[in-house]
Amino acid sequence: MRFICLDFATNGFGKKGVVPYADWPRPFWNYPIQIAVAVVQSDFGVEYAFDTQIQGATNFAPWVCENVPVNLEDLPGGKKLDEVILDLAGLLQEGDTIVAHNVDFDMNTVLAKAAGRLDIDTPE
Repeated sequence: MRFICLDFATNGFGKKGVVPYADWPRPFWNYPIQIAVAVVQSDFGVEYAFDTQIQGATNFAPWVCENVPVNLEDLPGGKKLDEVILDLAGLLQEGDTIVAHNVDFDMNTVLAKAAGRLDIDTPE
């Protein structure tokens, strides 16, 4: 059995009702800025599959600036979100179990919504 352990970092949340809107995370809330993926197999131990910054964010929420070790300057060297989706899909195998500290947030709020908002329409 394989476990795919993943973790996204995002550009954070804006505060509803707080102006100026210019300070809200862009291009939108919870845009992924980094992903780390490890594969855990009982017979083979832990393999770090990949860890990359994700291009596209233009600013971060204040909490992210203070607590996440990713800078806007790092992002252009990362991958585009559609490339990350292809990498992740290429890693997954039938029967894999995806593990995350908040899998619903990572897979639905971050990955699926970001892909939808960017019109990334791929079988992966």
